[in-house]
Amino acid sequence: TPVELIGAGLAAIDHELKREPALHAELLDDFGGIQGHLGALANAQLTLQRALDERPQLYGAEHLAVVETRRKLARILIKQGDLDAGTALAERSLAALQRLKQQDSPEAAQVKLVMAMVMINRKQREAALQLESEAAHTLEAAYGHDDPRVADASHRSAQALIQLRRDGEAETMVRDAISRSERSQGVDSPRLAMPLLTLASVLKQAQRSDDADAVFERAIALTRKSFGPKHYLLGTLLSRQANLRLSQRRPQEALALFTAADSALDEDDLER
Repeated sequence: TPVELIGAGLAAIDHELKREPALHAELLDDFGGIQGHLGALANAQLTLQRALDERPQLYGAEHLAVVETRRKLARILIKQGDLDAGTALAERSLAALQRLKQQDSPEAAQVKLVMAMVMINRKQREAALQLESEAAHTLEAAYGHDDPRVADASHRSAQALIQLRRDGEAETMVRDAISRSERSQGVDSPRLAMPLLTLASVLKQAQRSDDADAVFERAIALTRKSFGPKHYLLGTLLSRQANLRLSQRRPQEALALFTAADSALDEDDLER
């Protein structure tokens, strides 16, 4: 599986790069980021913490590389529910960027997206949407219209709009994020699974059940192809489609989907 491949990569760099500490630390940062995107949050936390232990010894505590690792670790902590620790790391990153005169940089935009996650959790949705919009503008200026990082920022804005009950704007925003990702990554990119889930949720909320169902089917097929039969995102998609089946008064199909979702999720997964 992708998670196992990353584990093998970590074992390899530990064995082969003992005399190349800068490259070793850089790859820890890369692998930790990938683990986070794959949903292996506990593994990502451990890997990124190792990178954060190594990089300051090489560059100093306020180097841009250290800020990047700190931001990635903050995001993982927040996704795991440790808002206080994640917020502290993100705020420290922003402060360092200000001292480095990088407060308007793409890295600062990425930190703003992390801070927006905290605000969403604390129901400060308008403030989160403002940060996400600022981040998207900075990232688009730096990387171009269809860069995956810009698409991610647009998707985050769509999620905030949903929570603000601005569903029409949310649909427009998430469709924009999907289009950007399709142009830059292709129509079969696993990056599409999360924005497709968001789009399906908007369509379900608007009582456009058939449209939502088609989006769920596409997202589920993408996720199975990319991540296999056991993955938190697959379980989430199956569970949400099961709820759609319930609203359509198709309980036997809902039960089958809930059973499949149960098999895809880990024992301690909140979705389960």
